[in-house]
Amino acid sequence: MLLRCFNNDVDFPLTKPAVVNFVGWLAGRGLSVSTINSYLAGIRQVHLTLGHDVPHLRSDIVAQILAGKANIDAVKPRTKPVRLPVTPTMLRILKSAINKDDLHYFDKRLFWFLCVIAFHGSFRIGELLTRHPNHFDPNYALLGRHIFANSTIINKVASCFIEITLTSSKCTPISPTVIDVYPTGSDICPVRAYTKLVSLKCFQPDLPAFRLISGKNLTPTIFNKKLKHWLSEFIDPSTCLVSGHSFRAGIPSILATMGFSDSDIKSVGRWSSRAFQLYTKLPRTKRIAMAQALGNLNI
Repeated sequence: MLLRCFNNDVDFPLTKPAVVNFVGWLAGRGLSVSTINSYLAGIRQVHLTLGHDVPHLRSDIVAQILAGKANIDAVKPRTKPVRLPVTPTMLRILKSAINKDDLHYFDKRLFWFLCVIAFHGSFRIGELLTRHPNHFDPNYALLGRHIFANSTIINKVASCFIEITLTSSKCTPISPTVIDVYPTGSDICPVRAYTKLVSLKCFQPDLPAFRLISGKNLTPTIFNKKLKHWLSEFIDPSTCLVSGHSFRAGIPSILATMGFSDSDIKSVGRWSSRAFQLYTKLPRTKRIAMAQALGNLNI
């Protein structure tokens, strides 16, 4: 955004007039005050990383711009479509739409695996997909070798599950995070989807896990466009939408209606670093029970 505002001609450290121009430009594009504050926080981090003194990012005039923008937003009618959470029934609709799409068979399996793993793992879509279709940072991207099948004994019965290692996540940005995703025993089972995908032998360990047969990385932008296309017959885009974030939003609302505790819901979604600590202590018997219950729902 900063480069676009100044036409790729940015000098650090930023001057106060440059900060004012940037904030005004963001406000003019319709961004919310909270989003603008996030950009200002990012600018602060860039200055620290580059070894510059941090400029005064919230001068009186910037504060006035943000206050005015907040007042305008408060009285402006809200016309933004409501983001819907993904449900098991919506997953089944997506499965049917993906199968009917004119895609290479491998890409169909890849998209379907992304849908079920994003839902059952309550992932942020940015944890699974790269930002750019043609390049990636191996230090942060989810690679093929970061996903593999494992097994354990639960209630004296052997059970397969999927282990996904995030080299960097929002909760633990500097250390790996291992997430277990369990089978549902239903038609929306993530373990079954993974087994079908790897059987095609196109899953490469040192490349992004979600890489299309064309060689391009699957990005959130590409995924959101396909979701809009697949659900166009079922959802009015003027009033509601489904995006990559909708998969993460599905778990908490569903588990709440099923009677699971707040601590269980928060831990499964990893909504804070402490919640992740709770997740790692949550018994596997309970986690697999959650997965099976979710897989058998018709909502």
